[in-house]
Amino acid sequence: MMGEWSDRLQAFWCGINGCEHIAWKGSYEIGIYQGDESPPSSFIISPKRIETVEDFDYCMNHGERWKATYERV
Repeated sequence: MMGEWSDRLQAFWCGINGCEHIAWKGSYEIGIYQGDESPPSSFIISPKRIETVEDFDYCMNHGERWKATYERV
């Protein structure tokens, strides 16, 4: 099991290779934050809602990875 649950934040998270992976309960994506960076630099999209640590781990292993791009408006 990779992920951990935070009652205070109502979110799942884990740290890998200097990056924080964070998903809000009930979401379909994990945001990947590099260091103190905000917003996330990439996402892992899940085929199902992330409701449990097991769902989070499934998404980490089987989700589709997307790189985020941002433009000032």
